[in-house]
Amino acid sequence: MSKEECRICGYVKNCYQCCSCSLKGCPTCIEFHKDACSVLKKDKIHLCSDHNEFVNSYCFTCFHLVCKNCSKDMHINHNFVSIPQAVHNIRSEILTSVNDLEKRKTQEESAMSQFCRRKNDYEQKLPALIDAAEKELHKGITVKKDQLVKQIIALNEKNLSDVKEIVPELDAAIDNLKSVQDKKFPILFLSRWSNPMLVIGKHESILRNRESADDINMDNNADIERIFRNSFVTQKCEEELKKKDEEIRTFKSSISGKMKTNQHNKACKDFDSLQQSLHAANMLNEENQTTIMCMEKQRKQLQDSIKDKDKLIQTLLLQKDELQSRFI
Repeated sequence: MSKEECRICGYVKNCYQCCSCSLKGCPTCIEFHKDACSVLKKDKIHLCSDHNEFVNSYCFTCFHLVCKNCSKDMHINHNFVSIPQAVHNIRSEILTSVNDLEKRKTQEESAMSQFCRRKNDYEQKLPALIDAAEKELHKGITVKKDQLVKQIIALNEKNLSDVKEIVPELDAAIDNLKSVQDKKFPILFLSRWSNPMLVIGKHESILRNRESADDINMDNNADIERIFRNSFVTQKCEEELKKKDEEIRTFKSSISGKMKTNQHNKACKDFDSLQQSLHAANMLNEENQTTIMCMEKQRKQLQDSIKDKDKLIQTLLLQKDELQSRFI
């Protein structure tokens, strides 16, 4: 028997060596280890698997028993405590951990019962609910289809009416310019001349209205699909806005006259938050619609405006040359 560090508790005491597993320890620890002696001898868990040294600490970073050499290579800057202290720390939390685990188990058992009930409900009711939703959606598609057809036909009628109105005015402007070409007397020329830019300005206004985001090309399937999808996006936004508005009215009605001062203040904050959400949704819906229309208008206007301007410039240059040649 000699005084040295106990391999179990770490204190320097008179230590004994177990004849069975070769573990050295103080009398108290050697007495405690008897029940585990056969396991130690068989599995060598008291020896470090990396350095074949007796373990003397516990690493709470890796949750692993370590020896004195582990801190120098594989467990640098890790959180070490002595074996007795590690046992004390873990034992002090066992009751709390057990209670927490039991609560979680109870929670999951309750969830299991709920999911089993839902499974039966889903199997019995879900197909019918989906069928009803499908019919409602189909009905909405049919209604939206009829509305779009009427809207597009009305827009086409408006475009046709504009064409019938502007063509005679363009003819009159052309006839006027041709007629004044022969007028040599300046006063007579100016008195008979009509400014073609008035008709051209009116025509450009008609073109801007005609090339709106609501107009579609019947030969372009993507164009038709875009208009149809956008109408549903708008409808969905409107439905969400109505739903939010209804929630606000219901919430406001439920809190009216039923809350004390503190509760009322909190309710007012919630109400303001709902109003802000509604306002944000309104703004988003308006911005989406405006952006879609502007992008469509700009794209078509840029394509056609360049062609129209070039034609106009050529026409005016020709007229200028003809007028100059007349006066010369």
